[in-house]
Amino acid sequence: MKRMIGCEVGNYDTKLMTKEKALIDLIVAKGGTKVDDAVTMHILNAVAPAKERRSLGVGNKSLSNLLDVTIDTSEKEACGRWFVGGLAHTEGTQIFKPTRDDEKAENPMTIVMLLTTLAFALYDPAKAKQKEVVSLGTLLPTEEFFKKDVANRFVGKIKGEHKVTFNDAAFKGSEITIKINDDVELLPEGAAGQTATAFDWDGQPYDQSFATKMVVNIDIGSIDTDVSIMQEGEYLSKGFFGIKGGTTDVLRSIAADLNDKHGYKPDTHKLDYHIRSKKPLLIGNQVINNLSEIAESHYEQSAWLLSNKLTEELKDRAIDKQQLNEVNLIGGGPEFFEKGFKRHFESKDMRIIVPANARFKNVEGVLKSLLFRNHVATEGEVFEEK
Repeated sequence: MKRMIGCEVGNYDTKLMTKEKALIDLIVAKGGTKVDDAVTMHILNAVAPAKERRSLGVGNKSLSNLLDVTIDTSEKEACGRWFVGGLAHTEGTQIFKPTRDDEKAENPMTIVMLLTTLAFALYDPAKAKQKEVVSLGTLLPTEEFFKKDVANRFVGKIKGEHKVTFNDAAFKGSEITIKINDDVELLPEGAAGQTATAFDWDGQPYDQSFATKMVVNIDIGSIDTDVSIMQEGEYLSKGFFGIKGGTTDVLRSIAADLNDKHGYKPDTHKLDYHIRSKKPLLIGNQVINNLSEIAESHYEQSAWLLSNKLTEELKDRAIDKQQLNEVNLIGGGPEFFEKGFKRHFESKDMRIIVPANARFKNVEGVLKSLLFRNHVATEGEVFEEK
């Protein structure tokens, strides 16, 4: 049976979504979250070369923090044994995390994250060996997507068979072979989010009047911000663009601030965790009580700068900001950028909206697009047989 799955390798974490009924309970049991009749999960985007590690076999770590995997795939640099996600931070000595200079499509760690996340989602503890066929929807940053040679190479790496072996004893030697079909649905980040916010799972518009509007989708990630614009129900070709800037720059600024004041510069993933969860950040026995206030100040300033960049980019593309009816903020950044955007980007007759489940809108959009396309193809095949 073919599994229909959306998976986005973000710069902060890798997000997965599916409506496959057979997978929903399996994924929830591994820490996933039900969203209507679908399920989402995410894994921290960090990879480290793996090695044998000592374990007493005790503790209550979730399986998502025990991702010690061996990968066999056509991309040679992605092959081998890796610690992925939380385990890369606790056991790894050389951690690979995306930077502003990395192209996601060319980075072999993208393949490691993608295959590990797919295998973990498909993992069934009742089966020692599995072979799964996947119809995949995935994404690239806007500026990479429109470099067709780059996008085509990326899709070429994804297609075909891949094997992922879980090495931690908790997985009992599980081995999963994933065959990714040729019908890979690849979309630019931002545009996928536009699909999610504009259309329901049946392909019908949420807002019946959206075809009369100019709607902007701004995907604020950890490194990139991707924009797509729909005018009267159609994408504007000049309305697809991406700019550098997101939550990672802000987290580095906060970390530098803490280093100046307290002599401690926390890892950006760790810092983001404490800011989002509001759990105390400890420096030795000292508690940083005002972390939320520090973060709010930095994010407010960064939202102002990002708003200015976007305003100038719109001007350069001859897009009249005053004609924008609605702006959807999605991705991992809106939680922190919303207040600053409403102050510095919003105009009198424009609505800025942060939709529910904003972090997963890209992966929701590419999954919807994959399902829409397969539904149309199936209908066509049935019609032709009559």
